[in-house]
Amino acid sequence: MKNYILYCIIFFFSFFTLEAQIKVNSEIDITSYPSVSFDIYNRNPNFKTKENYNFFRLSGASEVLIDSVSIRNINDTINYSKENKCVLILVESINNSDRYEQVNTFFKALNNSLEKFVNSGDKIQIAAFHLRQDNTRILNPLHNNFTDDIKVLQNAIKDYDASKNKETKPVSEIPGAILEGIDLLVEIPVDYSKSILLLSEERTNKYSTQKTFVNVIDIAQDKEIVINSIKYNRSDYRQHTNPVLAAQTYGESKVLELSRGNLRGANRKKQAQAEKIISATMNNVVKRSKGSIGKAKLYFDDVYNDGSKQHIRLKEINSPHTHEFSFDAPGNWYFGQFEKNPLITILISLLLIILGGLIFRKLKTKQQSKKMNLLNEKKKQNQILIKQQTELLSQQKEIETLKELEQQRLNDLNNAKFVKEKKDKEAELIKEMQALGPFPILKFVDSKKTKSYEINKPLMTVGRDESNDIHILNTNISRTHFSIIFEASNYIIFDNNSTNGMIINGYKLKKSLLKNGDVIEIADATFTFFL
Repeated sequence: MKNYILYCIIFFFSFFTLEAQIKVNSEIDITSYPSVSFDIYNRNPNFKTKENYNFFRLSGASEVLIDSVSIRNINDTINYSKENKCVLILVESINNSDRYEQVNTFFKALNNSLEKFVNSGDKIQIAAFHLRQDNTRILNPLHNNFTDDIKVLQNAIKDYDASKNKETKPVSEIPGAILEGIDLLVEIPVDYSKSILLLSEERTNKYSTQKTFVNVIDIAQDKEIVINSIKYNRSDYRQHTNPVLAAQTYGESKVLELSRGNLRGANRKKQAQAEKIISATMNNVVKRSKGSIGKAKLYFDDVYNDGSKQHIRLKEINSPHTHEFSFDAPGNWYFGQFEKNPLITILISLLLIILGGLIFRKLKTKQQSKKMNLLNEKKKQNQILIKQQTELLSQQKEIETLKELEQQRLNDLNNAKFVKEKKDKEAELIKEMQALGPFPILKFVDSKKTKSYEINKPLMTVGRDESNDIHILNTNISRTHFSIIFEASNYIIFDNNSTNGMIINGYKLKKSLLKNGDVIEIADATFTFFL
């Protein structure tokens, strides 16, 4: 009961701190002004009608509610179950006699469901998890890379043995596992809809680094990753059901029927139920990622074709989601006045035209007389000016030539001084490096080759570009991926804002002091630092 109340509190506060998940998804159609039309996109896949939104015209700090509104659903006829998807399946796998039924049931149900939802071209990976392993990671992928090969997935399930898990505590770290899963999905370079399917008991515990799912939900929303969850539902743990995780990431939350959960093998009844839910959920993940689109039409009262900018605020009712947009009304200010006060505007316009004609005529006569005087005076001045400009240009060229020669001399001196100081500083640091012993070695290993490099300069760069001190031909490594700097008798590694980043001894870091035996991982490439 306490955990249930906690989840409610978490749901309440996280709900009212969500970033907006709605936006105007098209150009504003003003051809029928004062009515305007546009598309509304909402990440929530359940279509929102006009009863779910309020529209306001903004005038300074005030809001004026727009009463005349219509919204209709844009029908989506695509069979999303055949669309390609990228899904990470997380299976809670605990080596404890109290959890054997859950582990066996979920894995068998998953194995029997693969052929019902895996399409050619899909990116699917299965990973088991419990508690953090060796203080480095939580997830244990059952196979290499994301794949659409059903045989690979089935063999991975068949070869996995939960009894080999060193950790036997009857709990797992679900929030940490999902965060690692999000990192894995973000690194997959495809435009597919990305989702997580969580098969677990949905229970957090004292071993979890994240005591709630608030941070997990925020990151999943930011990365637009949908989380679907299926709870095993043992009789002593029903109160740990957490629908918030799926609901706030626009996924589905399912709960299997209640059981004691103490069998040594699979629960066949719950296995059959899980197979149906897994298949249905996985065939629906793309559709839930697409959200919903509605065509909205607003009609304004007391507006004119005056070219003014109209500011609109869209609010989702009983939700913190808002969106503001603006557009320019057709026409311009002058013609807008004819709509507001036609008779007065016509009279004023006629008077202005007459007055303007008289002023123009007088100014033109005066201008012609003045123009003749100016032409004569200007002719004399031009002759004097041409002579002065010729002399001045000659002097300026001589001065500029002297300045350029002097500046070039100073630049050469400064460059020579800078190069000498740089070489002297580098030589001093190399001596300091040598005083500590032999130069360190950086050993590189990937699927194609193994090579060792000597760190023999105080600054060495590593990357795919040939300009680096250590040139690595690997597409996962950026042009200049990272640098190793010798400073204050230590070797320090810096990430140069690379695409894939770097994992040092299991932690994703931007900077780290290097020690003997440190391992730097970049996708399929591994570097080992030896002092």
